[in-house]
Amino acid sequence: MEKSKIAIFVDVENLTKWVKEEGLEKLVTDLGSTAGRIVTRKAYGVWSNSQISNLQAPLNRMGFDLIHSYHPVSGKNSADIQFTMDVLESAIKVDDIEQIVLATGDSDFSPLFRRLREMGKEVIGVGPRSPLSECVKSSCTRYIYTDVAEAQGAQYELAEAKAMVEKIIKEHGEPMSLGLLKKQIISTDNAFDERTWEYSNFSSFVRDIPAIDIFQERGKTHWLGKIKQQVPDKSGNRKLSQATTDEYKQLLRQMNWPFVPRNLIIILHKALQNTKAVEASYLKENLVQFVSDKHKRSLMQGYTASDLKKGLTVLFKAKLFNVTAHDEDKYWKYIGGANYLSEINNAMSVRVRSACGKANVPFDTKYLQPLLYPKG
Repeated sequence: MEKSKIAIFVDVENLTKWVKEEGLEKLVTDLGSTAGRIVTRKAYGVWSNSQISNLQAPLNRMGFDLIHSYHPVSGKNSADIQFTMDVLESAIKVDDIEQIVLATGDSDFSPLFRRLREMGKEVIGVGPRSPLSECVKSSCTRYIYTDVAEAQGAQYELAEAKAMVEKIIKEHGEPMSLGLLKKQIISTDNAFDERTWEYSNFSSFVRDIPAIDIFQERGKTHWLGKIKQQVPDKSGNRKLSQATTDEYKQLLRQMNWPFVPRNLIIILHKALQNTKAVEASYLKENLVQFVSDKHKRSLMQGYTASDLKKGLTVLFKAKLFNVTAHDEDKYWKYIGGANYLSEINNAMSVRVRSACGKANVPFDTKYLQPLLYPKG
C-alpha cells in the first residue's frame, strides 16, 4: 500500500530556536517513518537575517526549498500572505496530498488551518505552548508542541493522559484495540504524544497504566487493552487495595481533581490577587486578557488555555474564590491569601481521606505527601 503524501511548510523566523535545536529534523524523521512520504518541503524566512542565515545549509541538506520572505516595509503581512498562498496552491494543485504540516507558531493562521480541514486535508500544526496556540490547535487533526513542559508539569500531564486512557476504555465497555484507542485519544487531545514522557511506543505507555491489562487474542496479531477486574474477597466486597501514591492519584482523578504544576498555581495566585469579581465563564475563557498587569500576563504565556482552566479548577475546589450570583450568572472573586498552598493541600487531603473510606483503601499521609504542593 502506497504511503500518504505529506507537505511541510515552516515559518523559520517564528520557530528559530526549535529549528536550531533540531526539532524540525526530528519531525521530518518521525513523519517519514510513521506517517507517509514527504513530497513538499518549504522553509520561509528573511534569509539575510543573521539570526537564521546559518540555518540555510542544514535546511538545504534536509531537502527544503528556501523561500525568501521579503518585508518591504516593517513586517509581517506580506510574508504571511506568501506563506498562505503557497500552502493553498499546493493543497489545490497537488490533489493527492493528504497531510499538510504547518509549523508556524502563529495563531494568525487559524483561518488557513480551518480552510485546509474543510478541503478534506489532515492538518498537523506545530508551535509552542500558549493560550493563543489553542486557537490553532482546535483546527488541527494533530498538534505538536515545540517546547518541552517543565518536569513537574510533564508528570502532571502524564497523570491526566493515563486517566484519559482509562476513561476511554471504560466507556468503550469491552477490550479495545490499541490502534483504535490511540485514535480516540488523539481525537480528544490532538497534541497527545507518548514520546513526551520518553515512552518508545504507544503500547509501552499503556502497559505503564496500573489499571489496564493489554493482551493478544489467540491467533491475532494486534494488541487490546482492558480495565483490570477488581478482585472480591470471600464476603463479596472489594479486596482492600494497597495504599500507594498512584492509588491516591486515581481516587482524585475520579473526583475530577486536575493535577497542575506548582509553578502554575503560584502564577495564577499572583495574577488573580486584587482583581475584581468577574463572570465565571468569562474568566475561564479570557483569563490572560482579564489580567491587566502585563508582567503577570507574560508569566502565563507558557501555558495553554487548558492548563489555565485546570489551575482555576484547583483554586475553586480549594474554596479560594468567593462565588456570588447576579441575574442568573455566577461571579468569581479570588480571595486566596498567604496560606493559599496550605488551603489547596488541605482540600486535597480531605478528598483523598473521604475517597479512601468509600473505596476501602488505607489512608497514609506518607503516600499523599508527593501529591501536595511544597510551601517553601
